[in-house]
Amino acid sequence: MGSATHMHISGVDRAARALSGRVRDAVSEERLAKVLYAVAQMGMDVAKAGYSKAEYPGTNDVSVSIERGEGGKTYLVATGAHVLFIEFGSGVNIAPTNPLAAGLGYHPGGFSTGKIRPSGWWLYVGERGSAPDANVKPVEDHDKDGNVTKTYANKWWTQGNGSANAMYEASKEMRDQLAEQVRRIWGGR
Repeated sequence: MGSATHMHISGVDRAARALSGRVRDAVSEERLAKVLYAVAQMGMDVAKAGYSKAEYPGTNDVSVSIERGEGGKTYLVATGAHVLFIEFGSGVNIAPTNPLAAGLGYHPGGFSTGKIRPSGWWLYVGERGSAPDANVKPVEDHDKDGNVTKTYANKWWTQGNGSANAMYEASKEMRDQLAEQVRRIWGGR
């Protein structure tokens, strides 16, 4: 996964328009933009917290931002070289807990097919991340007596990581907060 991957949560803008039923003039468009930004900000807080505590064998380079699109659309975007591994989890022996994973084609061992050892460990090359020691071991050479003769820098055996569910939880928070933000910004009307 050398290039950055973007994950978008969209659809909240459509729900806001349907819920408000008032998007007919410039004032309403401005209020709707405020609603969408407020809801996206809440989602961004949840996603950032989720990614910051995610356990991953390698470098967690995920960043979360709010982007504006055409037609007043607002997107919550997670970007990073390994964002999909972190969001949905990876590994053969670690069951994903993200309810969207299977529907999007992410399942235990799906990425690592043909790359794993029979024991369920697969090779990760890069800086050591925050995954528990039980899921990450250094790559080593051993002599005939089992003594370590060489430890390789930035090469790790890993069983993967659980899913962070950061964007999934952010989308739930945004849906939960939408009606309240419409009431707050439209002044209870």
